[in-house]
Amino acid sequence: MITKCSLIFSALYAAILFCTAAAQELFNFTIPSAANFGYSLAAAYGAMMIFVSEAGRVPEKVEKRQLALGCTLGGLVVSVGTIVFINYFLADGALFEYIALIINGPHLSFIAAIMTGTTVLTYFLISLVFGLGAKKYQFKLEKTHSETTEKSAR
Repeated sequence: MITKCSLIFSALYAAILFCTAAAQELFNFTIPSAANFGYSLAAAYGAMMIFVSEAGRVPEKVEKRQLALGCTLGGLVVSVGTIVFINYFLADGALFEYIALIINGPHLSFIAAIMTGTTVLTYFLISLVFGLGAKKYQFKLEKTHSETTEKSAR
């Protein structure tokens, strides 16, 4: 179940990235990079809905950590894959120039610190979705189920 939810997260995140990249190209506008947190939360919410719907319960503490870690790692893989795809296939092979610019840049440790910080923040936000978000969603499902049961009993 954890692997399935992590894969669902990765697929949703990739679809959101693809749709926003296509919209940016078609309509010639720019979305700030901070929107990636929103993309991660939207994909995590979708994976959480699948988990709660299928398991019929909120993830336990260990499961929540595993789900958050799996989704964070899946998001990193999708993000790196997107960067490689865009810079290699769409930017006429500029991937190697991009990598050389990052490695030879004077602020590699600064870039690594920012990437680590955003990854940790993403982990905690996804963990919040699988914790509090799952509790609220389960309550909503139970409320909807009880209302439907009452209507069918009448």
